[in-house]
Amino acid sequence: MASKFQNRLVGTIVLVALGVIVLPGLLDGQKKHYQDEFAAIPLVPKAGDRDEPDMMPAATQALPTQPPEGAAEEVRAGD
Repeated sequence: MASKFQNRLVGTIVLVALGVIVLPGLLDGQKKHYQDEFAAIPLVPKAGDRDEPDMMPAATQALPTQPPEGAAEEVRAGD
């Protein structure tokens, strides 16, 4: 036959276990559920929906044949 102490110990363990499992869910309060907002992306773009510019800038620029005036002095002064 189990002693009173063992009965109380088992009862305490059971109550603590239930408290650990159940109380966080009860005390958590109302959770805010945010609804994800997704934009519907059409499979085929409509006419006039293009966001491309009419003229693309040049990807490369030609270098000048002569350096700008005073550039050589500026380089020498930096050394």
